[in-house]
Parts: sequence; C-alpha cells; structure tokens
Amino acid sequence: MQKFIVVALVLSCSAACWAGAGVIAGPIPEGWFVYRDPAGTRYQAFLDRSTAFEGEACAVLDSLGAPDVQFATLMQAIDASSYQGRRVRLLAHVQSKQANNAWLWLRADRADGTVVAFDNMSDRRIEGTLGWQAYVIVLDIPTEAVTLAYGVGLRGGGKIWLDDVFLEEVGPSVPVTAAAGLGPHKAPVPEALVLPAPANLGLEH
Repeated sequence: MQKFIVVALVLSCSAACWAGAGVIAGPIPEGWFVYRDPAGTRYQAFLDRSTAFEGEACAVLDSLGAPDVQFATLMQAIDASSYQGRRVRLLAHVQSKQANNAWLWLRADRADGTVVAFDNMSDRRIEGTLGWQAYVIVLDIPTEAVTLAYGVGLRGGGKIWLDDVFLEEVGPSVPVTAAAGLGPHKAPVPEALVLPAPANLGLEH
C-alpha cells in the first residue's frame, strides 16, 4: 500500500508542487530542481563537496526529519527527441543514510503530460544506511514521448546522495526494469524547466 501511495503522490500532485522548484534551501546543482508535495517544506537539496562518489562534488537530498507522508525528489527534465523509439538506461550512484524509502526513477511524458513509460523502483526500494551503489533503470521510450524526467526521490526521513548519472541508449538484449503499467496518469513538467539535453550529470556544480 505504501508503494502505491508514493506513486499516486508523484503522479497526481497539483501545480503547487512545482512552486518549490529552485527555492529549496541550499545551492541546488545547476540544471536540477526539486519537486515536492505541497507539505514537504523540510526537504533540502544542495551540493556536497566532501562525500562525492567521484570527482569533487555530489548532490544531497536531506529530509530534515520530514514525516513519512511527505516526499521530495531532486530531478532533471529534458527534451526526449533523441530518445524516441529507443531503449534507454539510466544509471546513477546513490548513497543513503537512515533512508525510510528512497528510489531512482525515470519517466517519459507525452506533450499533454500523460506518462507513457515509468519506473521508480517500486519493487526494489533503497532503505536504511548504504554506501555508494550503482542503481539502474531501463525503459523503452515511446515515439510519442516529448519529455524525459529522472532523478532520486525520498519519502519520509533520511538522507540520500546522488552522483555520476548516465543516460544512454542500449540494445534490445538489455532487459527493461519497469514494473506493471500505471495507466494514463499526468504529471506535466513546466516547459521552462525542460532542458534541450542532459546537463551536469556529474553533479560537479
């Protein structure tokens, strides 16, 4: 039941969620922004120059003790033109500390915001305190997709780090990871937040 609630919140949150983009406390990595439920004001996203997986910096999403009903995600959204009709792999390195419920996610949307492909690791959550690990999502991107969105999410308490993100096309021999379909949900990303291509995937600035 908890997994279903998280999915529903992420996909049905009102426009108020986007009001928090760019105003969460701390220097958010360039090209990234925070999406949160309207009550999730405790969450902070910022650069960490002391705990990187590789390079000089990584990103942090900290709950600051938020209750279990709240969530936030540090994310990026891009034009999907280069990925339409292709199988895509999202690989990212994540570290967690006392995480109640965390995940990597990848989503493809139509022009009207309808979600046409989605995986948020609902069957393989990141929980507790774990060192740096690589997590992978593989999705088939429909030809009608116009936007790809991806990032890390955190529900309830804890803290997660994100570093060295890769988004690439893979061949048909690589199996997709998505669980069962979610139906015609909508969660359009404001056009002003959509980048023409991935940026700052190393989380260095």
